[in-house]
Formats: sequence, C-alpha cells, structure tokens
Amino acid sequence: MKKSVLNLRGVQALSQKEQKAVQGGWIPDLSNLCGAYTFNSVESQCLSLTEYYPIWDKNTRKCSVIGNNC
Repeated sequence: MKKSVLNLRGVQALSQKEQKAVQGGWIPDLSNLCGAYTFNSVESQCLSLTEYYPIWDKNTRKCSVIGNNC
C-alpha cells in the first residue's frame, strides 16, 4: 500500500490476502435476490442499498443484504 495513505490517522494496512480480495466498486446483481447475501464492500456502498436492508460489518468489511424477490 502507498506510504502516503498509510500515514493518515486511523488507517490500517491490509494484508496481502485482504488486498487480493478487494473488489473495488463491484456490487452484485441483487435484482433477483431471494433471502440473504453477503459480499465484500465498502461502508458507503453497502449502506446505499437501502431497499435490501443492508448491514455493514466493519470488522470483516462485508455487507449483508436481504432480498424479497421470492
């Protein structure tokens, strides 16, 4: 990771494994979702999915949503 970013207050470096798992900006197609689904995300992206009742887990950096298209 860039040292200039790591010098910011409150920033935590990602491990090599975490860096490989980052899916920058990708949101799965939720239009036919029936039930719960969890995916890697960022907080703002996750919480913008209000119609799917999003839950953001800051520890795992995952977003859980629920779809009603059953």
